[in-house]
Amino acid sequence: MSAMFGIWHQSSGLITIASRLRFRAEVLCVEFKKLNIKVVTDKDKFFDTIVIDCAASGFSSSDYLLSEFHKNDINLRKVNDNLVGITMNETTTIDDLADVIEIFAYIKEKTLE
Repeated sequence: MSAMFGIWHQSSGLITIASRLRFRAEVLCVEFKKLNIKVVTDKDKFFDTIVIDCAASGFSSSDYLLSEFHKNDINLRKVNDNLVGITMNETTTIDDLADVIEIFAYIKEKTLE
């Protein structure tokens, strides 16, 4: 399947998709910094996935974050009890990023109350 994906998109298409994925992950990192969400992924060595530290970001646990996102039909990846991963793929849109950022902002506000 991955070979057919590569053949279909060719090298220029794969580069375009990869650049778009990296850009979207960078957008999340920038927005998370504004929200005081601690990204633990090495900012120089990531591609389509970023990992956040729940405790350092003011959230009680990764399970809490997962349950809040499930309410909005969005899946995050539980790395452990304190870390959550967010991965983009070729179908991730700017609207998807906006939804993720909006949900995090809402949860942060709710946590601060």
